[in-house]
Amino acid sequence: MKWNIEDPYIEVTSLCNLKCIYCYNSSSLNTKKQLNISELEKCLSFFNEIGIKEISISGGEPLLYPDLLELLELCSFYEMDVFLVTNGTLLNSDLVSNIKQYVKFYQLSLDGNRETNDTLRGVGSYDKAIKGILSLCEVGLSKNVRLRMTISKKNIDSINHVIQLGLDLGLEAVHFSVVRNQGRACKEFDKELMLNDELLYLAYHKVNNLRKKYKSKIDISRLDIYGGNCTLTSNVPVFNTRIDNEGRVFLCHGFLSEEHSVGNIKQHDLKDIYSSENINKHLKRIRNSRKNEICTNCFWYKIYCNGGCPAQAYYYSGDINGIDGLCNIRKKLWIEQLKKSNT
Repeated sequence: MKWNIEDPYIEVTSLCNLKCIYCYNSSSLNTKKQLNISELEKCLSFFNEIGIKEISISGGEPLLYPDLLELLELCSFYEMDVFLVTNGTLLNSDLVSNIKQYVKFYQLSLDGNRETNDTLRGVGSYDKAIKGILSLCEVGLSKNVRLRMTISKKNIDSINHVIQLGLDLGLEAVHFSVVRNQGRACKEFDKELMLNDELLYLAYHKVNNLRKKYKSKIDISRLDIYGGNCTLTSNVPVFNTRIDNEGRVFLCHGFLSEEHSVGNIKQHDLKDIYSSENINKHLKRIRNSRKNEICTNCFWYKIYCNGGCPAQAYYYSGDINGIDGLCNIRKKLWIEQLKKSNT
């Protein structure tokens, strides 16, 4: 079977100086799972062989990875643009000076104003992140920085703050995601973090309105709640490969658990993993998962969502064959758009 790989995402370490309450992989300073540089070089060599030109490096906190500079030099050797996904709290002028020649974009996580962000990510994390952002802006890298906010019940009122911060600092973009029932978020997800349909609707329109308002000044992402064709179910599947800090390989960033891994780089080369029959087995399972009875009997299934996201379904309902929990909000938005188009 033919397939393509886009946007490989590598979590080089589980070490992190923060302990965010919703972290999907439960990173902290108390964990130390990481990939060694030889394993990473083999991955980069394979990606280079198949024509990959961009790669995301994350953690945990990648700035705590002991061989980060060597890894960045390897990415440069293979002529790959690096997207560094960091909480930004460890950035300073000296570090920026050492890595700026190798990094194309910096994605920094920020979840609201000082009080809200510190509640979610740890006391003092807001001020440290701002200092990190400024260390990039001071050397002319503001247009190489994007903020990433994970929206939950606790910070939905901070959307404006994060966008305004991006505007004030002249940053390239502000991107958003919605908190998922994964990792540490599972502890009190329903009670403390989950966005119900009403809050999701509010968040969607708040982001979309600001997106339209500032479209000429900053790139603001939509909230990805519409569904649509999963790239893994296409005739020529597209893998948004994720490699975690234990070496496990996933076909999509959204999958986290062992049962959805297609192999491990600590045991096999990526080339062997992607040429194995195991890939076809996983793709077949994912395709079949979007043919559950609830979805296929729904009016909107073939017109719009095709069953939504299988990874989201797994973490929402505990079953990859289930629904992804976004049905009601999608229907509401689609009906709203249809009414507008007919007026």
